[in-house]
Amino acid sequence: MTVGAARPLIRVAASRDLKIETVGSVAELRALRDPWNGLVRRSQQNIPFLTHEWLTTWWDAFRGNDDRQVVTVWRGEQLVGVAPMSYSRVTMAAMPFRVAKLWSNPYSNRTQLIIGEPAGAVVGALVDHWLEQDPTWDVICLEPVPLGCAITRVLVSELHARNIPYGVRESLRSPFLPLPATWPELLQGVSGGFRKSLRRSLRRARSEGRLRTRIVNQPEEVEAALAIAKRGRFHDEGTSIASTEAQRQFYRRFARVAARKGWLALAFLDYNDRPIAFEYNLYYEGVMYSLKSGYDPDFAHLSPGHLLTRDVLQRVIKVGGHEYDFLGMDESYKRRWTPQARHHGRITVFSNRLLPRAQHFLSYRMQPWIRTNLTWAVKVRRLARQWLAGRASPDGSHHQ
Repeated sequence: MTVGAARPLIRVAASRDLKIETVGSVAELRALRDPWNGLVRRSQQNIPFLTHEWLTTWWDAFRGNDDRQVVTVWRGEQLVGVAPMSYSRVTMAAMPFRVAKLWSNPYSNRTQLIIGEPAGAVVGALVDHWLEQDPTWDVICLEPVPLGCAITRVLVSELHARNIPYGVRESLRSPFLPLPATWPELLQGVSGGFRKSLRRSLRRARSEGRLRTRIVNQPEEVEAALAIAKRGRFHDEGTSIASTEAQRQFYRRFARVAARKGWLALAFLDYNDRPIAFEYNLYYEGVMYSLKSGYDPDFAHLSPGHLLTRDVLQRVIKVGGHEYDFLGMDESYKRRWTPQARHHGRITVFSNRLLPRAQHFLSYRMQPWIRTNLTWAVKVRRLARQWLAGRASPDGSHHQ
């Protein structure tokens, strides 16, 4: 955890050759597409989740009642910085706060400021804009940002230089698999037990029926993925691609966009001509990004998810891809393929007003001190929570 200083606010002037413009209308946002995507390609984070297509499709599906504003930084006629921000009122520690954040939610696999060179001057211009021209926020929450990214380090440095109260906490470990030149080399990197398990599942599946893996670029095939997702355990938990109308709308719309761009790589494992597992993938700049996956629980004994990933990995290696990014959380089935994970975190910035500064003190100074010095109080709190949870019945009511 990193905690920013809470000293008197000092503002550092940004580079004089930069100008800030804010964009609010749909027409203005549409006109930004080409310079926006050009900036993503030049940036240190050239990933599909920062492109104009991803973020505008995301906004159409998930915007809710939030206020929207895209902050842009220009050097002459060249776009060098983008911060797509939304604003909402939330309650934190029983107090109302106006929170600004980048366009993100649990379905956003990555988020970040989109920054060109020189990074320090561009980030500094954005921070100064937040401080001077956009004073309506109490808290800025940026999540999930990659903690190892140079832009994240620059942002933290600029916040620290201005003595702005902030805190950094890790919030997500996301597995990824660098791909070797051949499939046998990849297999050597996994455990012997997992290799045996894959061979056993493959033999069993082939002995019981016909297997076929398809990777397609047709957006209408999303309907088959939605049908599988509705049968899986994640559907009832609310995290599948089909759990809500907003989620279905987003994944359908982005499939059409990604197909036009040549990014869409929907993968299916067919068993006796019936799709039993899927991966909703994007293939972008040599990386296969696995947005969502699922399988029909009736075929769980065949390990269809692992068999599908096996075939997808072989094909990505064959076309010269250099990485398979599992995205999402660090789950056990992903760790069977790779021990490597990227660390992402939450950067929370607090305004200089009294209540936000008090919240910063409580969250990033008092709570860590209590956890370190009053371990007994932490244990009592945990026991109290367990006791209260134990009194609740499965339907959420309490025993009398």
